[in-house]
Amino acid sequence: MLAVCGGGSDTTAIAVVLGAILLWLLIAFAVIKTGQDRSERVLLIGLLVLSVFLGAGVYFGIADGFSGSGDALGKFILALLVPGAVGAAIALATRGRGGARAFFISSWGALFLTGGAYVLFVAFLGLGTACLD
Repeated sequence: MLAVCGGGSDTTAIAVVLGAILLWLLIAFAVIKTGQDRSERVLLIGLLVLSVFLGAGVYFGIADGFSGSGDALGKFILALLVPGAVGAAIALATRGRGGARAFFISSWGALFLTGGAYVLFVAFLGLGTACLD
């Protein structure tokens, strides 16, 4: 850890969080831009928005993990797989050639809030002035 309780810089932590959000947005934009036509790009944007909320709903909706021990790995994996499966199913249903893009953008959307919570926690605990007493 770079910071001890009371040390560190919240400005640095905010910069790390904003950098992570910017990187996430740039990758999402690059994938959406590779869509074959306008209808596929609209579908990818819809999948991205849906998967952000679906992934977070699955992850934060299971309070104590699967075994009740508070282990987050199982629900994190499920939060990635459910939106990915929705993206794959939509890609198959529309018979689009962008099945890999649909699967990726759905999984990428699921990472936004679930992964973002970890980035926020680690940035402020490791770099900022936050402290666990």
